[in-house]
Amino acid sequence: MDLKQIEVFCRKAAELNLQKIELKRGDIRLLLIAAAEVTSAFTSAPLSLQKADSLGSNQEGHKIRALTDGVFYRSDVQGGSPAVEVGQTITKGQIVAVVESMKTLFRVEADRAGTVRAILPDDGQVVCAGDTLLVLE
Repeated sequence: MDLKQIEVFCRKAAELNLQKIELKRGDIRLLLIAAAEVTSAFTSAPLSLQKADSLGSNQEGHKIRALTDGVFYRSDVQGGSPAVEVGQTITKGQIVAVVESMKTLFRVEADRAGTVRAILPDDGQVVCAGDTLLVLE
């Protein structure tokens, strides 16, 4: 195998996103290994820096607040269904959202039963400890 053939193999490996190519000629052995795709629970989306409380500080009802600073997500899985929707009846202890802080997901639990009247922060919005996340009737 000459340098030109090696260059062709290298280009093809990069084009096909291969991590490894192995080729043997005696008793023929060809091994192709695809590069592992790196996935994350959440992608780097532009973050909204507007304070969540400024969105609905005048909302009346029972407020579920963030316990830590972080990024608010309505689902604990990227692209997953939201944990709750406006108008949905929830139970005490039910997971209603997550806040990601320092690459750790903190589940937000309802501290009482009720009906979700409002979800204040947008998905992916930065929230601070004490910010209102949901308002219940």
